[in-house]
Amino acid sequence: MALITVFLLVLIFSLIMGNALLFFVRPSKEAVIMQMQESVVSVPVPMVSQAPMEKKIELAHMRIQDIENKTAMMDQKEILLMKKRIEKMDNFCSTAEAEIIGIKEILEEMQNNNITIKARVFKNSSEIKSQKVTPEDLHKLVFRSK
Repeated sequence: MALITVFLLVLIFSLIMGNALLFFVRPSKEAVIMQMQESVVSVPVPMVSQAPMEKKIELAHMRIQDIENKTAMMDQKEILLMKKRIEKMDNFCSTAEAEIIGIKEILEEMQNNNITIKARVFKNSSEIKSQKVTPEDLHKLVFRSK
């Protein structure tokens, strides 16, 4: 504990001495301004914002040229196949949209007519309870054998 206290006292004393030296030996304002101007002049400012943008533009142009070259190299058969695939996808999308609209209309009609789907309920549940199932019948039911 004493070691920490001594260390802190030495640290505080050195900070006070440094502050006093700065107070008495203050550099002139002209010297500070000249140092700032020298530091500003000597440090080159890189064009940070333009360099990445130029690279992105170059990459975009390269990609566009690659796509144009690939389409120019494609045979007419490949182009026709691609067109057919696109048409099939468009037909599928339009059919799916029409079916979804139809399903929504059916659901709205069911809700408007208050149609509810109920689970099957046996009318004569007492008759079913009175019948006893033999182990053989149970085995036939479970394994679906005749």
